[in-house]
Amino acid sequence: MAQISCPACDAPEPGMLEPGLWECGYCGTRWNDPRPVCPSCGTLNEPEAEVCEQCDEPLTLLSRVFQRHTRQDIPLWLKHSRRRASDVKSRAEDGSLGRMAVLSEMDRTREEAQAAEEGKRKARDRQVLTVSLVFFIVVVCLGFTALVIVLVE
Repeated sequence: MAQISCPACDAPEPGMLEPGLWECGYCGTRWNDPRPVCPSCGTLNEPEAEVCEQCDEPLTLLSRVFQRHTRQDIPLWLKHSRRRASDVKSRAEDGSLGRMAVLSEMDRTREEAQAAEEGKRKARDRQVLTVSLVFFIVVVCLGFTALVIVLVE
């Protein structure tokens, strides 16, 4: 890897503000560096490089597509993504199971409350029916008694 120096004052080792943007600590000059920075290891590569000099990671979209279809070994970024994917999937499944358990408990509680309300409603209905039947019997008895009194007189 080549030594980096300021294009204005030729001072060695300027500071990188962000990937591809440099600032000289001596004269304050800022410039964009055309050399790509590896997304995996952070190595600064030559401008025409298709893959990282350090870790052989593809640097451009074209080189990623090309490597995917020509190489049998899996790129580092894809290995990382696949590892993370299984973790994300297992966390999603665990979260889904947890949410399902909460929803099932809520549904069970709701069904129990509905069953209790149904029991209370049936008990009230039996009470109303019993009171109505007793009232009907009393009215019929009073009517029969009145009819007997009228017929006896």
